[in-house]
Amino acid sequence: MLEMLGLQELQSIFTTAAKFIWLLGFAMLLDIVTGVAAAWKEGKLYSRNAWWGYVRKLFVFVLIMLAAIIDLLLKLDGVVTYGTIFFYTINEALSIVENVTRVGLNVPSVITDKLHVIQDTEKKEGNKNADI
Repeated sequence: MLEMLGLQELQSIFTTAAKFIWLLGFAMLLDIVTGVAAAWKEGKLYSRNAWWGYVRKLFVFVLIMLAAIIDLLLKLDGVVTYGTIFFYTINEALSIVENVTRVGLNVPSVITDKLHVIQDTEKKEGNKNADI
């Protein structure tokens, strides 16, 4: 059936990327757990904020599907899909580190220093975009 629709390449991309998609899903789950723990500790646990966080995580998988379609159309053999998956997996890992730091766990300074550099860069870029 997939051959008739010309989607066999799309299935191939998802089959080879499956372990990385599972890794991303696991990182998202850890991020949710650590995020809820950090928000609880700080007294900032609000269901509406949590709800929109979960919705954003679901949209990541929509973007991965879109990336796979772009790979299929441009015959890029999964480059865009893997790039998208790796980007969001690294983003989740940084969020987990931030959350466990907020909970009070000691994190090696090498990691926290890199996290601060990334956060400072995001704040500067956010301020530039606010002026536009």
